[in-house]
Amino acid sequence: MSNASMVHGLSALRPRVSAVRLRTLVRFAGSVEAAWNAGDALLEAAGFTTEAREVFAAHRRTWEVDAEAHRLHEGGITLVSESSPDYPELLRHIYDPPLALYVRGAFPPEGTRVAVVGSRNASPYGRSVTHALVRPLAARGCTIVSGLAYGIDAEAHHASLAVHGRTIAILGSSVDDASLYPRAHRALAAEIVAQGGAVVSEFPPGTGARPEHFPQRNRLLAGMSHAVVVIEASATSGALITARLALEENREVLAVPGPITSPLSAGTHRLIKEGAAPACSAEDVLEALALRDVLALPRAAEAAPAARALAHPEGAPTETADRILQILTLDPQPIDAVIAASTLPPHEASAALSLLELQGLARDVGGKQYVRC
Repeated sequence: MSNASMVHGLSALRPRVSAVRLRTLVRFAGSVEAAWNAGDALLEAAGFTTEAREVFAAHRRTWEVDAEAHRLHEGGITLVSESSPDYPELLRHIYDPPLALYVRGAFPPEGTRVAVVGSRNASPYGRSVTHALVRPLAARGCTIVSGLAYGIDAEAHHASLAVHGRTIAILGSSVDDASLYPRAHRALAAEIVAQGGAVVSEFPPGTGARPEHFPQRNRLLAGMSHAVVVIEASATSGALITARLALEENREVLAVPGPITSPLSAGTHRLIKEGAAPACSAEDVLEALALRDVLALPRAAEAAPAARALAHPEGAPTETADRILQILTLDPQPIDAVIAASTLPPHEASAALSLLELQGLARDVGGKQYVRC
């Protein structure tokens, strides 16, 4: 039985056995193999109750390696263990990281990750603000992390996808289609994967959503991100749990101010009173991360250096391109508006935009809308 199969076997004990208990077992045993083969004495030393030991013994007896591997393959699911280079680096350092994650798609390259959370019953204001914040962040190369839930979560994913950004959805169910929650968002999950993002859970295939899963999901949202932005939250919203967990893990927490008469802003206003930074724009988020002027766009940075040198050997924009660059901002602008503002002939302005893209200084975020990088 391979090490990966044993990691899968141990991880499949979730949610019946906690992540902390499994990690304690591996630490006491000294290896994944020893943990998988642990006897009663070692399990008891690791804090397993009599019931948990019985659950483990029955699970081990009935575990079918080939069938479970086939199940992952058929579902397009990858098991990413903590020893894998694909395991999120930030997540390794939280109090109780999972032994492994079940992933559809692939994690975007390590970079700035911003969690965006809020009310399931989002108001028109909350939905609008989500797009106003997320689109510029995603266009700048930030990976947007959220929970695929109704309301703000779904809007955050949609906003990132709208500018061809990458996004990660972390679930309170498993990631297989039959279990994915909410079912109404299966198409959204597929779009996230198709656009280079990931749908992630610590729960094995076949695990449905349960209320107690969501606080556990929230710790991954906070733990996988550099900052958490709460857009709308009532006084009892689960988004406040994510904010608290983020603070415990020394992450930046920001909250969007809202109408003082709106119950959906009671939680965000409380966070601000308790010290969360107000998030009134994407710039506020970047400033909180001390990245306002230095954040590089990953996809632009990956452009071939030879192509950049060929386009402009000196590495600085031409006078014409510089005029276009001064017009561009972090907010997407239609190409027609950019050309009109430049007063250049359309063919010159288009050529300058192409040059800026090659140099990694501008980007078409979709629909011929451009942002400055």
